[in-house]
Amino acid sequence: MPTLRQTILKGVAVFITLASTLAAPAADDVVIAENGATEYAVLLPDDASEVQKTAAEELRSYLRQIADVDTRVITESEATAAGRLATLETASLFVIGPSATSQRALGELDESKIGYDGIVLKNVGSSFVLSGSPERGPLYAVYEFLERKCGVRWWTAQETTIPRAVNGRLAIDPTLDLVYEPRFLSRESYYLGAFDGLFAAHSRCNGDRAPIPREYGGHRTYAYGVHSSFALIPPMKYFLEHPDWFSEIDGVRKVCLPGDYSQEYREFKEKLQPEQLAEKGTQLCFSNDEMIAELIKNARETLRANPDVFFLDVSQNDWDNWCTCEKCRAADEEDGSHIGSILRAVNKVAEALEDEFPDLLVETLAYKYSRTPPKVTKPRKNVLIRLCSIECSFSQPIDSEENKSFRDDLIAWSQIADNLFVWDYVTDFGLYLLPFPNGRVLAPNLRFFADHHVVGVMEQGDYHSPSGDFVEMRNWLLSKLLWNPELDPEALRDEFVAGYYAPELVNVYRDYFNLLCDAVESSGCHLGIYRMDVRDWMTLDVLNRATKLQNQAREIAEKLERERPDLHRGLTDKVRRGSAPLQLVWLQEYKTFKKEAQEKGLEFLGPDDPLQAARDFNAQLDAIGLTRHREACWKEYYEQFRHDLVAQFEEHENESESTRKE
Repeated sequence: MPTLRQTILKGVAVFITLASTLAAPAADDVVIAENGATEYAVLLPDDASEVQKTAAEELRSYLRQIADVDTRVITESEATAAGRLATLETASLFVIGPSATSQRALGELDESKIGYDGIVLKNVGSSFVLSGSPERGPLYAVYEFLERKCGVRWWTAQETTIPRAVNGRLAIDPTLDLVYEPRFLSRESYYLGAFDGLFAAHSRCNGDRAPIPREYGGHRTYAYGVHSSFALIPPMKYFLEHPDWFSEIDGVRKVCLPGDYSQEYREFKEKLQPEQLAEKGTQLCFSNDEMIAELIKNARETLRANPDVFFLDVSQNDWDNWCTCEKCRAADEEDGSHIGSILRAVNKVAEALEDEFPDLLVETLAYKYSRTPPKVTKPRKNVLIRLCSIECSFSQPIDSEENKSFRDDLIAWSQIADNLFVWDYVTDFGLYLLPFPNGRVLAPNLRFFADHHVVGVMEQGDYHSPSGDFVEMRNWLLSKLLWNPELDPEALRDEFVAGYYAPELVNVYRDYFNLLCDAVESSGCHLGIYRMDVRDWMTLDVLNRATKLQNQAREIAEKLERERPDLHRGLTDKVRRGSAPLQLVWLQEYKTFKKEAQEKGLEFLGPDDPLQAARDFNAQLDAIGLTRHREACWKEYYEQFRHDLVAQFEEHENESESTRKE
């Protein structure tokens, strides 16, 4: 498979704000627009698809914003009648394929054989072919052209860099010859800021959560989301009449729905015998054929009502208490894994639905107790295994000895699963706001996945929170790496800092990220995803040095914004937002590090007034619009977190006041 050439811009400083300008053209560049006029037109096939029409309009829109030109759209029939297709080399066309014209221009390259979401960009004289696989390829080809040749960047859903052509003259290097097929068919960067349909399309992501409009290629949607057992077979509907459809635990069929506080569930529990109510969540009995038949019926009804569904999830609930009945136990023992009974049921579901829904993939999780690959049972060709990396350490790459268990399972799954996805984790779900220095493993992990036949990745980030540890940069960088894991992550990071923040901050933030990554790596700690503090890797020295770099970044931002407010408006707020993780660490570890600094005569750069700093921190969270500080967080938990940050210093102040009075 051809790989996308790395395209990190060297002159990134020119792409800072909407008011920035394109670099001066070279002598052999072709002129796209000048003085508000252009000879170029956008060529569409007569039977253009919705996506092709969108691609044409997107190209026209951005050329208008760059060079104040209105590029006409013409069809192949119109162009042929005007004699414009006689010599494509001098026709000055943007050819949106696939079409007869783009295929003729591409010669031996058969457009119909371009892989899923693949793109083709090629210049033919002064014309440009922008094509790809029909579903999204033409649109992605346009975005690739706008990035490579025009310097457009989509940093977030709210911030885009669109350079301005000096005096309306847009001239570009015409050299373009690219065929690229993404290694991952399904790509999802799971951050709150990514759940914008148009931004997801610009980012070349196509996962379930972002509502990408059909005219932008749509997205790969799921029925029943994930952990779907009780959504497919609701206990309150079925348990009383069919207790044998649910987990047998210690010889008794049991049920429990954690987190359900509804009146309906309270009434349901009153109808149960005491021994039927488990203390913790339970599962289905996946070896029960009657249950499987009902599950298939329910799934079929849902699929008929939702024809755009691409995946059907049939997976375990998000807790343990698997069924230990004789049949489930026998299947699990034969396969050497609790996936045995689950996968056999999923295979039956997939087989039953295949005739009516031939393109459907039936997904199940390889997650926690079901992660180990089976010894005997193999997934059917229309079954999708989604392997979850939740137990890993994310300061070491997947192929490290620290992650040997998961690594070995992934390799084994890759040998038996035609459709292997990975559910990966890229944040601290225990406390989103803490530093989480995993930047060095992101690209190596994605390459490892791709090299072992993984065809879809969901990178689960801060999906509840508008702010965390540089979430804007993480989302952008991961989207780029999901599209092409061969890109240089450090160059991508520098590009984002230069474009989203300012070029003057590249070196400062490079030192900052390297400092934290060095610290967590040298500590040897297991960087899991449910951490409430950073005590096992963050030292006072590292925190002091990181704080100096953040202070330096703020000083640079203030100076830039003061001197050029038109160019750097809002920069100081962005930098202050990026310092929130360090501020939280200072508040959490204030007393410990203050004592260490006093005892050892060390530098201490924590706040002079920690009580006021805690109040200011909460005010900053309000300004950001934060409503959750971790996963599975109710309002009262968030309010308690905020209260505790302040209360620890109020108590200290009260104690000090009492001491002074005495």
